Amino acid sequence: MSENAQNMIFLSVSLVVFVSASWITLNMLRQMDHTLQAVSAANQGQSQSIQVTLRTSSSEVYSGSQVLYSLSESKRIGIIVEVDGYIFDSAEILETDYNRIDVQQMYSVGYIRDGSGNIIRLIFTGLKGTSI
Repeated sequence: MSENAQNMIFLSVSLVVFVSASWITLNMLRQMDHTLQAVSAANQGQSQSIQVTLRTSSSEVYSGSQVLYSLSESKRIGIIVEVDGYIFDSAEILETDYNRIDVQQMYSVGYIRDGSGNIIRLIFTGLKGTSI
């Protein structure tokens, strides 16, 4: 058999394998798309499911007693807590510092993180007009 004929057979077989692989891949992608559409339709409206629309998450709200607890834990874990502009560093927290927190008020919280994503500072801001 001549070399040209062998090359032509090899090229033909390669083309058939490529077209077959492309056709199988296309069919698998269609099946995956249909499956994802069916799962999305089945899960829509359930609690704790992925929703179609995007919305902002609500801010976290803590009571004054929860803020006091986080203040006591801040020394142990080594983070800085700020409450309404007053900074409580973890070095030494005095009894008079605790009086700066209104336990009847609700607080929203913000986080400052380092480059690794670890929380280094908690910022509590009192919500006006809210109390327990």
